[in-house]
Amino acid sequence: MQAYTKAVNHILQHLGVEPKGIPCGQSNPRFSEYKQFAITDAIEHNDLSEDSPVVRQLSSANDIEHLESLLRQNLDYCDDCVIKLYRRYIINGS
Repeated sequence: MQAYTKAVNHILQHLGVEPKGIPCGQSNPRFSEYKQFAITDAIEHNDLSEDSPVVRQLSSANDIEHLESLLRQNLDYCDDCVIKLYRRYIINGS
């Protein structure tokens, strides 16, 4: 994904358009904060160890869609589960 983003930014720069968003190689601090909350929450609610393969996969998520996909695939999160996770973050997080 990072290579794709770099390529798009390179093309935009050659067209004279200033790319918007987070520069390549940098992560969104708000996403990083949420991802850590989601990982901690998943560990607590699914009785996972911090060094489990699932936790390592969640840690590798690059964006919210990837994180949600991993939660759905590995921990059988449904739409309601994801919404409840967001609610717990809003109430307890940050």
